Amino acid sequence: MRQPLLLVLAIPCFLIFQCNTNPNKVSIEIRQFAGAAGLTIIYLIDDKSIRIDTNCDLENCKRKTVYTRDLTDEQSNSLFHSLKSLQLDTLKTEYNPQGLVFDGLISSIKLGGSELPNKNISIDNVDVPVIDSLYKIIDRLILIKKYQFYRFGQE
Repeated sequence: MRQPLLLVLAIPCFLIFQCNTNPNKVSIEIRQFAGAAGLTIIYLIDDKSIRIDTNCDLENCKRKTVYTRDLTDEQSNSLFHSLKSLQLDTLKTEYNPQGLVFDGLISSIKLGGSELPNKNISIDNVDVPVIDSLYKIIDRLILIKKYQFYRFGQE
């Protein structure tokens, strides 16, 4: 008699978990390396949270998480729909400057998720308007300004 009871309990639990699952999956990893400072900033964004880590190329430097935040379902859906509107599938895999550049910002971006293109993009000291839009979308979800793309480290 206990087996049918377990089956009856398992079905509603399965339905509850299905109802709370966000079908709009997002996966973004952005690594920005600032050569002069020797600092790497790593943004990890998915449909549930944002995390920002730092690392450097000094001898005793270790990777450290400096910011985390969970996203609400509404924020997650907004992120997903904003990303879909960017036409990320049109991005090239590599952007390099014309001429010689000795220092600056080098970015590596990995994108993926449901209905989003799986892309690996390398950007070496070049402004790409779609990527700027991506950074602005992510900045809206980062509540502490000094961790946003365009203000990192500034108070």
